[in-house]
Amino acid sequence: MKRRLCLWICACIISTGPLFSQTAIDSSLLLPGKDMQWWRDSKFGLFIHFGLYSILGEGEWAMFNKQMDTSSYGKLKDSFSISKFSAKAWVETAKQAGCKYMVVTSRHHDGFSLFNTSVGTYNSLNSPAKTDVIKEYVDAAHDANMKVGIYYSPLDWRYPGFFFPGLYYSNALEMKDQTYRQVRELLSNYGKVDIL
Repeated sequence: MKRRLCLWICACIISTGPLFSQTAIDSSLLLPGKDMQWWRDSKFGLFIHFGLYSILGEGEWAMFNKQMDTSSYGKLKDSFSISKFSAKAWVETAKQAGCKYMVVTSRHHDGFSLFNTSVGTYNSLNSPAKTDVIKEYVDAAHDANMKVGIYYSPLDWRYPGFFFPGLYYSNALEMKDQTYRQVRELLSNYGKVDIL
C-alpha cells in the first residue's frame, strides 16, 4: 500500500511539471562545479523540520498521515507559540556537532510559512509566535559563519490543483503564483542563502 501511495504521489508531482517548468534552462544560472565545491567538502549538515506539526509532536507529514482536513489542521496556527525557540541555540548546537551548514523548512506541504510573506496570513507572524522564524535563523547562522539553507516545498495540500491540475487548473495556477512569489521573497529578503 505504501509503495502504491508513493508511486501515486510521484506520478502526481510529475504530472504538474508543465505548471512549474520553463521551456528552456538558462545555462548562465547553473553553478559551475567550483562553486559547489564547498558543498562536497562540507559533508555534514543539519536539516531541521519545524512547523505546525511540531505542536502535535509529530513529523511534517502529520496532516497527511492523520488524514486531517485543511481547516482543522489550519486551526493549529492559533496555538503556534514558540516561547522556547532560539535560532542561536540551533546554530550553536549544529556548530558544536561539527555541521558546516544548516537547512530549515520555511514552508512544508501543509502550507504554513515560517517567514514574513505577502501571500496570505497563514504564517508564523500571524500566529501567537508573531515571529519570522526564518529571519531569526538566517541572522543567527550568518553571525556564526554557518552556511544557510532554506527548504521550501512548492506542494501545498490546501491546493487540490497540485494533484489534479487539469481539473483545478486555476487553483494550480494560484499555487504556482504563490510558489514564485514566496521563493522570490526568501531569496530577496534574507541576505545570502547558500542552499535552496
